Amino acid sequence: MIQIIPAIDIMNGKCVRLQQGAFNYQTEYS
Repeated sequence: MIQIIPAIDIMNGKCVRLQQGAFNYQTEYS
């Protein structure tokens, strides 16, 4: 059985989505 664990990255108090874990490429959500 595969267990999926979601990852949440928080930068400067905001939730961000990193592209392949690269901090240079991120999408910021409020």
